[in-house]
Amino acid sequence: MSESVVNEQVNVLNTAYLPWGISFILSSLDYTEDSDWFNNDQANESQYKSQLAINPSTTLNIYTTTADGYLGYAYFPDDFPESSYMHGVVLNYESLPGVYNWEYDEGDTAVHEVGHYLGLYHTFEDGCSGSGDQVADTPAQDDGNNIYNCWTMDTCSSTGNDPIHNYMNYVPDVCMYEFTEGQKDRMLGMINDYRAELGSELSNRTFFVKGYTIDKYIKSAKKCSDKIKQRFPDIKTAVVAAPLVSQKNHRHTIWNKKLATMSFYDAIIIHSYATVIKGKKEFGQMLTEIPEGNSKEEAFEIYKGRALSYFNEDYTKEVLTYNKLFNKPIWVTEWNLQISWTTGNTMLQSLFVANYFLELLWNSDLNSINLTTYHNMGGRDYSGSIFRINKDVLEMQSTYYSLRFIGQIFNVKNLNIKKKLISENVFEYLIFSNEEVIYSCFLNWDSIDVIIDFEATKKINLDAYFSENLFDKANIFGELSAEKRVNQSTNSIKIKPNSVTLISYLNE
Repeated sequence: MSESVVNEQVNVLNTAYLPWGISFILSSLDYTEDSDWFNNDQANESQYKSQLAINPSTTLNIYTTTADGYLGYAYFPDDFPESSYMHGVVLNYESLPGVYNWEYDEGDTAVHEVGHYLGLYHTFEDGCSGSGDQVADTPAQDDGNNIYNCWTMDTCSSTGNDPIHNYMNYVPDVCMYEFTEGQKDRMLGMINDYRAELGSELSNRTFFVKGYTIDKYIKSAKKCSDKIKQRFPDIKTAVVAAPLVSQKNHRHTIWNKKLATMSFYDAIIIHSYATVIKGKKEFGQMLTEIPEGNSKEEAFEIYKGRALSYFNEDYTKEVLTYNKLFNKPIWVTEWNLQISWTTGNTMLQSLFVANYFLELLWNSDLNSINLTTYHNMGGRDYSGSIFRINKDVLEMQSTYYSLRFIGQIFNVKNLNIKKKLISENVFEYLIFSNEEVIYSCFLNWDSIDVIIDFEATKKINLDAYFSENLFDKANIFGELSAEKRVNQSTNSIKIKPNSVTLISYLNE
């Protein structure tokens, strides 16, 4: 098996799982020659896995054999203890990409078996009755052994067409190309419960894992940081701080206190999401959103108030608390409005994103944040992505325009920023280069026009992005409503309701 084939298999896994927040890297590749192990897999499974497995708690081990004539197999997370060498995925070597010319030659068997490893059942589990695959958005299916092509089928008429394109079905590789939102939720839940150390939010995910302590994390993190700095002395490293809780003996509190006593790292990592919608949360995902108000207008007024409270109170308080405890720079490697079908791809989302960056530039209490990464760039319409790919078509989301506007500000040299309160929910941010005003950015969170007295001595460009309602969703081009104006001079400017408006001062 060549290394290029293995790398291509990793690429296939990432193509399938990356849209759902799960990724894979090839950490090592080893070859063991043993014809008995290779040809009589299941009779020797325990023996070869016990000798070859690499830390199953933190590493996905994949073995290639003849798989006793099967395409592959894997165990569910709860079949064995997390550290058991029995965990991992066994693949028929002929299922890897391009190894053998047949209908299972694109590498999707690995996608399917890793799905089992992460807790997914077959889509046809229990047939047309019973609890099925325990995922609500995969229609029931009578039998997976009667599918040999990509034809549309409906073997359980009460639930919709069979999910014949799902990775957890029995179909040729050419037919497979999708998971569902429900399958993603189940996989992430299983990662939380059983594969915690495979995730990146160590302080959060490992809260659910017995035996994984802050002491173990410090030992591993220090070892890793020291080795990196030996090779690259100028590089900076960061450790994962736990979410803040008030209980004295809570695991997260203990995690942060012990981590704060260490000095081997340069910064702390946090994730920060503004929660505006009440509901049932599980593993960071808003699963059930509780209706509020008597209409969309009333509901989004409530959400608006909570979003603004995040900037006015919650976020600043959170950052200052971390500052007091750690006295280290903060890297916010994920931030966003909470994941939500309700607010995703709306004008509310756009305003939030623009407001976040402008507050970060203006609010001195946030100066300890020197790295921030928006989550997420692409893939999902419900979480405020910048774009998503829908059937190979790139679709922009509502956040695109806000980020395009704000992106221009970051090009200003010797940037300085001042904030003006126009009204309770309308703000102006003045962007200076040295003492010269380069931009004015207005955020109007209200649903009414605002007239700004304005006398320009220079020619200006005005770009506005707005909507009639905060709940309006963008079209496939990321557009709600937009306008562009050029003025030589003016006495007043109308700021549209529910809008992000950027005024550029030109030297022409």
